[in-house]
Parts: sequence; structure tokens; C-alpha cells
Amino acid sequence: MRILLSLILLALISSACDNGFEALNENENQPTSVSPAVLLPNVIYEVSYDYLWENWSVGNLVAQHGARITYGAVDRYEWDSGTGSLWGDFYGVMADVVDIETRAQQLDDPNYEAVSLILKAWMIHTLSDSWVDVPYTEAGRASEGIFQPKYDRQEDIYSGLLSDLNRANQMIDPARSIEGDLLYNGDMQSWQKLANSLRLRILMRASFKRNDTGTAIQAILDNASAPIFESNADNAVYDFTGTIPNDSPISQQRDWDFTRVVPSMLLMNFLLDNGDTRLLSWADPTDNTIGTDSETWVGLPNGLSEEGMEAFNGGEDNVSVFDRRFLSDQGAADAILMTYAEVQFILAEAAQRGLISGDAQTYYEQGVTASFEQWGAEMPAEYLTTTQAFNGSLERILEQKWLSSFMVGLEAWHDFKRTGYPSLTPGPANVNNNLVPSRFIYPSTEQSLNTANYEEAVARLGGDNINIKGWWEDY
Repeated sequence: MRILLSLILLALISSACDNGFEALNENENQPTSVSPAVLLPNVIYEVSYDYLWENWSVGNLVAQHGARITYGAVDRYEWDSGTGSLWGDFYGVMADVVDIETRAQQLDDPNYEAVSLILKAWMIHTLSDSWVDVPYTEAGRASEGIFQPKYDRQEDIYSGLLSDLNRANQMIDPARSIEGDLLYNGDMQSWQKLANSLRLRILMRASFKRNDTGTAIQAILDNASAPIFESNADNAVYDFTGTIPNDSPISQQRDWDFTRVVPSMLLMNFLLDNGDTRLLSWADPTDNTIGTDSETWVGLPNGLSEEGMEAFNGGEDNVSVFDRRFLSDQGAADAILMTYAEVQFILAEAAQRGLISGDAQTYYEQGVTASFEQWGAEMPAEYLTTTQAFNGSLERILEQKWLSSFMVGLEAWHDFKRTGYPSLTPGPANVNNNLVPSRFIYPSTEQSLNTANYEEAVARLGGDNINIKGWWEDY
């Protein structure tokens, strides 16, 4: 189905865009290059599809938004070189991203070049935070004869990504649009906002290791030419329309498979204890109470044994499932790359820690409000004054950021690794000595096909296991 969509996208863009690109071919029967407008939609679709599926199958579990009710190996941290699929997915399309950059330079089209830099930065940042040292400077350059890319140090990757995103922001011409853009429909100011918002994410992720974090964040806020997300309208969200073949990967499961990943006890208890109405957007009552006058929501503890999962609370009919809209409505679940709420929580933390000027409470309340609005949930009147009023603590900010990170890939896991908030407790049947993993194991294909660079990276890290910490980790 994904191949079919790719072909449809290519056909639509090819037929819709003329723009003189035909002159780039040596002859009309044997094209030697492809325009950025043709490559871009497939790249955006592929990475969005893969990112949403990774969130559902792994991110949900490691962030403890969800738990497995059967086949709970990932939830118990029985991780191997096959855990985490984004390496193959993202590097599989990296060559197209690099091709967009190269063709844009040849065509002197800085907007396409900027988009390629932003997409690559988002992808590499996600990969590095999940594996630590990864290919960056040589990634996607097989056309140049680089089939075994070196692994860059995470600290160097961060510096490079910040430079790339700053350059992307500066080269964008907001007055000119692009074609083939399935994320922002060609609106280049939106791409500017994404570039600068990603800079905030990267700066905060490294904030315990870089002395310039506050100065760098404040400089972005003070620069009118470096806009950031200003509302939910700016969210970087790929819309799975639900029209075949553009269905979300979550909706393509069987009902039984869909109900294997269920809301965690940590998530359910937090929502229930605080009267949080996002509950109704995220989860259904237990099957035994749905439709009755006493509907009940029950989350599953993380990291149970297979026997414990089956027996918990009398069986799976007495455990909630995620909102079945995500299964029945092919367009209900979208790929969320970054949100306005996240930006507000980043700024709330920066203000709370004294890194920037500004009121941490205001940023916090704007972040909470944005998350409720994003999910179409009416926030209880007392939520910000009583149950979840700002209390000045970093823990309160990060708890709400964790909630707002529901369905946003692996971001909540990375925040936990940096701060220890919220408290994620490995389940009783975990096999990792009661530790939440810090990274994925490199894919086995790297060991066999990129051996020298793999071995160099592993030696530098001190091993290839799930408890090796990244450069920026502080917790």
C-alpha cells in the first residue's frame, strides 16, 4: 500500500508541476534527474508513516503511555538489534533527502534546500537520541560512493544540526512557496517556524551539557527573523486523510492486534486522579463496562510477565484500550512531529531554570491549554488553578510535557533520560536490572555491512547495549 501511495504521489506531482524542470533531462525518454517537487511528497509520507508506527509499537511502551497486554518483550526491556525500526526507515529515504538538497542547489532554489536541511535535521536528531552516535555527515551519500558512512559523535551531531537549522531559517524566502509539500502545503514561514522550534528542542535536550543554552534560546526569541510555533495551527503534523491508500498505519491492524497495546496504569491513573478530560480522546472504558452507567477506565501496569498480563484485574475485558477511533477511522491517528505545546513547555523549563527571561507559569499554562485544544478536549475550570496549578517545580512542567507528548514518537522517553521526570518505574518482570533503557542496540546489518565504522563507534561508546548513556543525558 505504501508503494502504491508513493506512485500516486509521484504521478500527481509530476503532472501538476511543469516549472521548466523538463529541461533538466538529457532526453524526454531517459531522465537523469528528478525535481525536488517529485521527491518531497514521498519523503514526507514515508518518514511520517514510519514515525507514527514507531510511536505506536515502541514509543508508547518506553514512555509508559501504553503497555503490552500480550507479547510484552519490548515492555520488559528484552531488546535486541531489531528493536527500534527507525534506523532502517529513516536511512532508507535519506538519499532522497540529500538528492533534494543537491537538486535545489543546482536549481538555485533555497526553499527546497532549506526543507531538505530541516527534514534531515529532524530525522538525524531522532536517530541520534535513540542510538547516540550515528551516521550524519556521510549519511545518504551513496551516489557519491559512500556506502559505509562513518558514525559522528553525538556532541558533534548536535552542533551540526543547530548550524543546519539556523542556515535553513536564514535561506528561506517566506514569500515563495514550494510544491509537493504534504506537511505545510508549501507555506515556507511554517517551515521556518519548524526549523527554529526544532532548534529549541535540540538546545534544551543538550542544556545540561552546553553553557550557551540560555543565550542561544533567548537569541531565537529576540530575533523577529527566527519565528517559532505560535499556536496549534503551526504544529508539524502529517495528516493521514483516511482516503485509501493514505491510511494511518495504526488503522491497518486487525482488531486483536490493535488491542495488544493498551493504556498504561501510569497514564490512566494520572488522568483519572486529575479529572483530565484528554482521557476521553485517548482511551475507551473497559469492555465489561463500556456503554453502561458505570463506565470504568483501567490502565495496565508496565513490564508484567505474560501470566501477569493475562491475569491482571481479571483479564483483558477489565482493562481499557486506546480509543478505537484510531483503528476504525483510517484518518484519526496522524504523525505528530512537533507541537506548539512542546515549545511552550521548553520555554517554561528554560524560564524555570533561569536560562531565559519570561514567566515560567505563563509558558506552562499556555502549554497545557494548547495540549487540551490539540486533542479537542475541554479543560476543567479548576485544572490550572487547583489540580495541576503551576507550583514552580521542574517536575510539574515535565509531567505535563509528558502528557502532551502522547503520540509524539519517542520524545517523552528522551525527556525522561534527560531529567528523570516523570518517574518511570520498570515493571516487575523487567530484565534490565530495574533500569529504563537509554538507547537502542545498533542494527545487525551495521555489524555486517558497515563493520569498521560500527566497531569504532561501539569502542568509543564503551559498548553496544541498551544502558549506554548519550552525551547529553543527565539522569
